[in-house]
Amino acid sequence: MNRKLLTIIGVILIVSCSCLNVNAQTIFEPNTVCTTYEIRQEEVIPYFIAITKATNNLTLNSGGRLTCYADTRTKYGYGSGVTIELQQYTNGSWKTIKTWTSSSDSNASTIEKDWYVVKGYNYQLKTTHAALDNGDVIETFIKYSDIINYF
Repeated sequence: MNRKLLTIIGVILIVSCSCLNVNAQTIFEPNTVCTTYEIRQEEVIPYFIAITKATNNLTLNSGGRLTCYADTRTKYGYGSGVTIELQQYTNGSWKTIKTWTSSSDSNASTIEKDWYVVKGYNYQLKTTHAALDNGDVIETFIKYSDIINYF
């Protein structure tokens, strides 16, 4: 009697798992923790210790004038810094052609600069956003802008 009951329960379990598309590997697979970072709407997710916002933008204006913009925001109590590297794609790699840096004891650092470039190249910004504690860098975040094709 017990053997017959166990057989029936086993068949019901197998049929149920088949219908629900569940297998033993799924049931016994250990939980994993997500350790990657992602950018969503110009915010760093998950939030770091101090950096709360990292934005950049590269705009091509008439006459080959690029407007380079970057902004870093940190939690109150931390200083901030930002570096813009304007890069040109030459001979198969990105080369930095101009750099600007700004830092502040406040929680906001912004740079907006214009730079004239020549036709025939792709351009992008590489921005490094930093949080400071008593003048020491405690975290950084690198972000690339969209690529501008100037041909």
